[in-house]
Amino acid sequence: MIGNGKAIDNGLGFQGYRRTLALWVPLETTIDKVRYGSPMAIVTIALSLIALASVQLPAAGLVGPNRLLGIRVRRSLASPEAWRRVHRRALPYSWAGTIACWVLVTLSYTSTLAAALTLALAAAALGLLLGAWAGVSRERRLEAGRLG
Repeated sequence: MIGNGKAIDNGLGFQGYRRTLALWVPLETTIDKVRYGSPMAIVTIALSLIALASVQLPAAGLVGPNRLLGIRVRRSLASPEAWRRVHRRALPYSWAGTIACWVLVTLSYTSTLAAALTLALAAAALGLLLGAWAGVSRERRLEAGRLG
């Protein structure tokens, strides 16, 4: 029985079960995911943090308009005020994508590793793209005079 958490030896080298996030996962699978999945998870989290910083730093006013870091579109590069407004509008979406990425990385240890890490990166990228779209569309409405 899997539910009791006791070590089971089925004669095939199977070592037992380990409880992870209220789910029972074969111990060998968990060890392999920690051994091989950790570097991928670290890279995924690092990429999500870089994406978040590329919005957080300009939104805080620590990075001005440039061609290296931030949402670099014509409307955001038009002026320092537009640069900051676009990034401030994009910030909640970037945070949501980053948090979703972290949750999916955590869940990757109880599911298919490659699929979960791919979804994690996709969540961070989607947050960044939605944030850029929201910031640029708001800037477009400001330029058109439809916002006060």
